Amino acid sequence: MFDQAFVLTRGGPGKASYTLVYHIYQQAFIDFRFGSSAAGAVILFVAILLLTLIQFYAQKRWVHYEE
Repeated sequence: MFDQAFVLTRGGPGKASYTLVYHIYQQAFIDFRFGSSAAGAVILFVAILLLTLIQFYAQKRWVHYEE
């Protein structure tokens, strides 16, 4: 979720709608800290990849009813 927080509040008030993707954007394009924003993007990618692999593994155990 990036576009809603960016367009509506820009992360405010007091970082109430500050998301990880918005943090990566702000580090890269506002603060010009490309290394730490790239590291954050890689960490986010690995986290999403792990959740996806867990979901694929757990999907094999779901019950499928046939009509």
